[in-house]
Amino acid sequence: MQPLVRQLETALAGADRDQTERVPGALANGILADLGRGSVTVGLLAARPSHAWGELHGLHGPGQGGRGARIAVWMRTARHKRVVALTTLLRTLLHELCHHLD
Repeated sequence: MQPLVRQLETALAGADRDQTERVPGALANGILADLGRGSVTVGLLAARPSHAWGELHGLHGPGQGGRGARIAVWMRTARHKRVVALTTLLRTLLHELCHHLD
């Protein structure tokens, strides 16, 4: 998984959305494969939504058409639209992956 984390770090540093979108899915599905579990679709969204109650970092829910599951993570902060830190994206991805495993 370490090479994927390095790829994600590089993609985020360059604000490369295409590369950043590909890597979290590979990471999540690599972890799930190691655990002997089925795959999940991971999507990368632009800036986080923000409301009076706070802001979302990620979501876990059913996939399109009720097939499988989907995780969504946001690449940019809500207020300043800056690219999120690597640790923030990884922590969010792992948090949503735990919902999937539940």
